[in-house]
Amino acid sequence: MKIGIVAHSSATIDALHRAASLSEHQIAWSCGDVASVIELCGKDVVELVLVDLSMNDGVEVTRQVVAQTPCTVLAVTTDVGEDIARVFQAMGHGAIDAVDAPPRDASNWQLAVAPFVAKLNAVARRIARQRRREADGGKPAQPHRECRRSCGHARRATRARSGARARTRRCRPGC
Repeated sequence: MKIGIVAHSSATIDALHRAASLSEHQIAWSCGDVASVIELCGKDVVELVLVDLSMNDGVEVTRQVVAQTPCTVLAVTTDVGEDIARVFQAMGHGAIDAVDAPPRDASNWQLAVAPFVAKLNAVARRIARQRRREADGGKPAQPHRECRRSCGHARRATRARSGARARTRRCRPGC
């Protein structure tokens, strides 16, 4: 997955770059202001933009990117719990999720970065699932979980509480 980074601090950009390089994701570009982000998203479209909410205009960057580009935004902050107001504002403007930024210095850096990398991988799976759905014309990628038998969606067997004979129930009408 191609990733773009938006942060004012070069130390934050370096930490995000190092953390993303631990997985199969590649960093396409990084910048520090709104105008550059929109321009870069137009030239080199990425699947995910990491926006540092600790910037003064982090929420505004999120709003602009979601409104003007096809990119997905993941809000990054030093502590999601402390910056919850900004996180909710960013998610209200279209950010897909929020995650704590990877630490710059830690004794066991790879262990400290693991939650950030796990979130990146989860978002990548979510984006891939969404792209498959769009390619299939909006249909779900697989049948409902409750029902994987003969009807294509199938039926789920349920037992009465008294332990009487099992009966089947369709997952949805017409199934």
